[in-house]
Amino acid sequence: AFFFPGVFDSLTKLTLLNLGENQLQTIP
Repeated sequence: AFFFPGVFDSLTKLTLLNLGENQLQTIP
């Protein structure tokens, strides 16, 4: 499988954004 840096960065950014949103939601 070939992973392009751009795609990998976009996936990591999306995951980080999702994690950040989840953390913000958990904080009252």
